[in-house]
Formats: sequence, structure tokens, C-alpha cells
Amino acid sequence: MSPPPVTPEVITPEPSPLPVPESNPALEASVTTLSGRQDNSEKRIEALEARLKALEQQPRPQATPTAPARKATQPKPVARSALARTTPAQRSGVKGWRINSVYPGMAWLSDGKSTWAVYPGDTLHGMRIEAIDAARREVRTSQGVIRQGD
Repeated sequence: MSPPPVTPEVITPEPSPLPVPESNPALEASVTTLSGRQDNSEKRIEALEARLKALEQQPRPQATPTAPARKATQPKPVARSALARTTPAQRSGVKGWRINSVYPGMAWLSDGKSTWAVYPGDTLHGMRIEAIDAARREVRTSQGVIRQGD
């Protein structure tokens, strides 16, 4: 005896638990807006690429030489005759000023409120800086000498 014939089962899909709307106007409007923006962006990119290509085909102007670098200026030495004109009263010291730091050709002076970097030839509060002596740790001015520790 032969086995009974097998009959295939037909499977039917179950209905979706959520209804799918046929048309969503808000979604369609969003897609249309995005599509328009993409088209606009593509047109702008094409225009920019065309401008770039036109610029690349133009002859380039010759490079102009840059301005020469300026040399650093050295402080001018003060003539001895200018130092000899100071009176003994002027050599005694300048009240209210002190030296914070002193280097060859540069000093940091303080009046208790502010600090300034000075060079020979500078004028500070009506006082002309005539010379800076790093070895002696003093600054000679038109009003006297400022010494380290005074």
C-alpha cells in the first residue's frame, strides 16, 4: 500500500496590527521640501565647480617680493659728556624708584605702583634714562641714579 498523498498547506498572511495610511500629506510635504533643497545644493555645487575651473584657467599674477626684514636696532650709547653734566645732588639717587631687574641695555623699574621696562634714551615720568650699568646694578637718569636695593 502506498502512503496517502501530501497536500501543501496554503499560508495566508496575518493582517497588520497597525493600519498603514494610504497617504500622509505631512510626510509628502517633507519629502518634497528635502528634494528641492537637494536640487538647490546640487545646482550651487555645479556653479561653484564652474567658477573654480574658470579661476584655474586664468593666468596667475606674478608674486610680489615681500618687504625686507627690519634689523633690530641697538640702543644708542650715551656720550660721556652727557653723564658728566650731572650734579652731585643728581647722583645721590632717585626717591621712590627701585630696580626690579637689570640686564645689559635694559632694566625693569618700579615706583611701587607700576613696573616699566626701560632702555637708554627712554623717558619715564619726565626722567630720561641715560645709561644702564648691569655690572654695578644701577640706572643713570637725568634726575639721578637708581640703584639696586635703594
